[in-house]
Amino acid sequence: MSINVSTRHSKLPRCLKVDISRWEWDVTVRSIDQNPTATGVRVLSLDTTADRFVRSEKTLPYLRRKLPKSDANPTYDYRGGEAVILRYLFYVLPNLTHLYLRLSGIESASYFTRLRETPLLSLKILRVQYLRRQCSLCLSACFGLFDAAPSLEEIRIDDCVMNLGMLNEELNLPNVRKVRLINVQFFKDDTSSQGTQHFPHNNCPRLRVVECSFQFDAKADSELFATPSDMLVALKPVATQLHGLELIVGTGNPPHKYGRIVSLAGFSRLEAVSIATEFIDDISCFIRTLPRSVSRLYLHVTKSEVVEFMLDGM
Repeated sequence: MSINVSTRHSKLPRCLKVDISRWEWDVTVRSIDQNPTATGVRVLSLDTTADRFVRSEKTLPYLRRKLPKSDANPTYDYRGGEAVILRYLFYVLPNLTHLYLRLSGIESASYFTRLRETPLLSLKILRVQYLRRQCSLCLSACFGLFDAAPSLEEIRIDDCVMNLGMLNEELNLPNVRKVRLINVQFFKDDTSSQGTQHFPHNNCPRLRVVECSFQFDAKADSELFATPSDMLVALKPVATQLHGLELIVGTGNPPHKYGRIVSLAGFSRLEAVSIATEFIDDISCFIRTLPRSVSRLYLHVTKSEVVEFMLDGM
């Protein structure tokens, strides 16, 4: 693991990148005992790509971290592995405007469950499931992390299996403008009595752009996973406030006739649409029925070939 922090003019860093993708941990932190009122971190990149992340904790050297002094938290040293790092990350979390979170590997599930044990923030982790030795998180569990950072403007989640249902209406994301779900496999929770849930409109008033690339597994039962059309259902409450929408193929190949989309009816303010042709039922009909507000259409014919249309008052 590596943490590199640099400061200027006695302020917390504007950019912090945390990489937990390596077996070795090389931690370097300078000048972290800053004034809590100073300008804080603005960009955080957190990668958890090593399946051995939790188990490796026992074999790695202890880390030392001194947290900033405050009325509720006097200056102290912590010795330990993951817990020390999380305490430092959560100190700067409330100041973030951008958060890049990468989830990968079976150990990620228990990793996020333990976030509730940190004393600096109260996080909402609803539940964690396992699916074919992969981490399966409902969106509300992930958004529960972001709920502790109300100033966030952009959310990105990479390489994960997610449950599209059970979104928590209590989550508060007042400033989020863009949600990016990259290379995600959406698990359809048919056991939920509430059925497919939605992005909470009242708690995402500034959401303008949703970008989603789907991950496909040829060996998986396609009936277990949500389709691009299911994603449109989940976006219905925020449909009239979106300006940009992207639904494309991340990795793998979608099954034939997989969740084809007929139209984008209801998305009345869209200006830019980027979509894979495999997700469209009838391309000519789809284009004719696009909202009149759409001025740019990007059709992803293949993963490397994109056809751009400039539209005017269709």
